[in-house]
Amino acid sequence: MTTKNVGIVELNAENWYECCELEVSEEQEEYIEPNAISIAQSKFEPTLKPYAIYAEEKVVGFLMYNTVPEELDAYWIYRIMVDKQYQGEGIGKAATKLMLSEMVHS
Repeated sequence: MTTKNVGIVELNAENWYECCELEVSEEQEEYIEPNAISIAQSKFEPTLKPYAIYAEEKVVGFLMYNTVPEELDAYWIYRIMVDKQYQGEGIGKAATKLMLSEMVHS
């Protein structure tokens, strides 16, 4: 699934480690768990769907959402982050649209 040069790909053997290496800025660290923790969480909670965010052919972000309704009978976005080097380019917004489309069609 792609919008312009941004795409999301379900986490796999080829992209998981690149997602672990992504970082937010120091000021943002207190607001989001490291991607490695989110990836581990997805292995123990099978309803979570982790994705790598790509810009062109490069992994630049990570997102994860739940595939079943939870609190308030709603689906939850657990994580969405873009590496500090790629923030401010509209990648997060494009990835969010792709994620929402994926959630609707799952």
